Formats: sequence, structure tokens, C-alpha cells
Amino acid sequence: MSVRLLVTGPLGPHNPHNRQYLEELRVLRRALDLEEEVVFCAQLRAPSGRPLRLTDAAMADLYLLADALLLPSRDDGFGLPLLAAGIARLPAFTTDLPSLREVGDDASRPSLSAMPRRRLHSG
Repeated sequence: MSVRLLVTGPLGPHNPHNRQYLEELRVLRRALDLEEEVVFCAQLRAPSGRPLRLTDAAMADLYLLADALLLPSRDDGFGLPLLAAGIARLPAFTTDLPSLREVGDDASRPSLSAMPRRRLHSG
């Protein structure tokens, strides 16, 4: 497997459309023939068969292994992924949100207007 993009975000419990959005992303991944390169951690299973939950230690290891952080969120309350990227000295590409601007002024920020508007996904 040649993973190029690892999507670590879990399915959030506060948006009932998250499962449908994940399915849309899976369909897009299949259409673009990127099933070997793009992995959604929300789909992975632990050896017990339960959904895999990434621990803080596993996430720290992933930040150390990554080439960059991509955070294309339309809303973010705290900027914790950006803080973790900074600790790992990882280049970050985020949307231009006030909370993310406060956390990391070295991040590259495309304008939100450049991002396609999604009806189903809030983050």
C-alpha cells in the first residue's frame, strides 16, 4: 500500500450527515482510482473488529511521520491539529479561520472562498 493521504478525523457525533459525507468521499476516491493512496481512519478496524480509535500516542507518531498537515476545515474551535503540527515542526496548510490564524501564523492559508461549498459537511 502506498498511502499518500491519511484522513485521521473520526466521524463526529454532532453532525448526522457525517456518514453520508464519508460515503461521498469514498465514492470520489474510487472514481479517481485512489483507493490505495487515500485511507480514511474512520473505516479502519482494530483486531477485535471494533472501529479503530487512534490514541494520542498514535497521533503523535503520525505527525512525526507525515510530510505535511492539511486542515481544510470551514470551522475549527481550538486549532489543536495545528498546534500538534507546530510541535512536530510539520508544514501546515489550513483554511483562513480566525482560530487557526491565532494558533499558527506560519501556516499557508487558501481563502475559504476558493473552497467548494458542501451542504452535508460542517467541518
